[in-house]
Amino acid sequence: MDRLRCSHCRNPIKPHHLTSGPAAGDRTFHEDCWAEAQAQTVASRIEQQLDYQRRIAAEGLVALLSPYVSVFPQQREGTSTPVAV
Repeated sequence: MDRLRCSHCRNPIKPHHLTSGPAAGDRTFHEDCWAEAQAQTVASRIEQQLDYQRRIAAEGLVALLSPYVSVFPQQREGTSTPVAV
């Protein structure tokens, strides 16, 4: 018998357990896990924002543009790209 599992601790949610979580979506949490998951999410987002601000301070414009720039291999000097005629 497959039971619904908590999205935070992955333990089964039994019929007598209290559950909490977002109204939308298929994620379900034990009531105590929901409080812990929310705290971790907030802390994670704050840390991501601080990391981004540190990168901007250290790297400047390069850090701002890096998510939007595709990575292409650098062409070596002295090599030419074949051109179709």
